[in-house]
Amino acid sequence: MERIVEVGRFRPPRPRQIDVAQLAGVSRATVSFVLNERSDMRVPISKETRLKVLAAARQLGYQPNVLARSLKAGSSQAIGFLMPALHNPHYWDTLDGAEEEITARGYHLILVVSNLNPDRELKALHSLFDRRLDGMILMPTFMDMFPEELNAVKERAIPVVFTTPMEGIDWIFHDTRSGAEQLMDHLLSLGHRRIGFINGVARPNLAQTRQDVYQEK
Repeated sequence: MERIVEVGRFRPPRPRQIDVAQLAGVSRATVSFVLNERSDMRVPISKETRLKVLAAARQLGYQPNVLARSLKAGSSQAIGFLMPALHNPHYWDTLDGAEEEITARGYHLILVVSNLNPDRELKALHSLFDRRLDGMILMPTFMDMFPEELNAVKERAIPVVFTTPMEGIDWIFHDTRSGAEQLMDHLLSLGHRRIGFINGVARPNLAQTRQDVYQEK
């Protein structure tokens, strides 16, 4: 019986810190301190030694293992962000502001999108739960449908912020009533009386405050 053996492309072993140390003629500890930009050694590392280590790292094409570094440091420097949809400029404004602040503080953002679909939102949440994150910013649409996931969020030992009111957890939410009142007052001041209201969100209850103001006016 003929056997089929799958042959993959040969990949050279990934350079390690010990390889950099051998090429530079220094200890592995010295390489670690130089590449991680540490300066808390009792014996200071000379500029010449630093340059040798950096040159050896470049020559070997050494790349640090980000996962291993995050496990050792206990921090991933990553913030997860759940966004409801890609085609709403309001969500992009929120994402843009969050990303600017996250980056300014030395973190990076991991984005997942639910596209206003409950199944996708659930999978997106699980995707964030499976990652090593230092925090999460969640803009959910169907969170009340996932009580187990909501409890899991509350029990996580990292900061989590919602952009919609949630009981028992930190949240930030804009004043929709004030905005809707200003909008209606402006239209009425212009003499308009036949004003249409389009409730275009995925779940009508999320726009209930705006609808209430519309009906009151």
